[in-house]
Amino acid sequence: MEFNLYHVHILKNLIKFCKKIGVALISSIILSFILPFVSASDTNEPLLGIVMIGLFNILPAYLIFGIPSSFLINRIVQRLSVISKLKRYFLNLFLYGFFGFLIVFIPAILSKEVMLDFEFFSLMGVIAALIFYHISLIFEKSYLH
Repeated sequence: MEFNLYHVHILKNLIKFCKKIGVALISSIILSFILPFVSASDTNEPLLGIVMIGLFNILPAYLIFGIPSSFLINRIVQRLSVISKLKRYFLNLFLYGFFGFLIVFIPAILSKEVMLDFEFFSLMGVIAALIFYHISLIFEKSYLH
């Protein structure tokens, strides 16, 4: 079997995807530790139990929605390659926040039910997306290329 440019392209995309999985895992751990402190629930559960429950709910959301959204945002921003790094950062910040909001907003609209604490879940969607974005920046700047 001959190794050509197509294989290099596939390998690069596989590495990008693996990085995104790592970003999703780290982001979900961080958000799982933040969530018990900002939620208004009065439970007698130990912190580790709440974090584990949060992790099992947050990680699939990052894997199912966060990673594809991230690839889509990266594609959108790459098409605007003439903008400065600062403008690119703020554009990414806006797009990640917007997608985080949409991930909560679209199911709420489609379900046609009144979502209790819509503002809280919308804010958590935005925060989750921004955590994902900033962790992915750390992965980009590291020597994991």
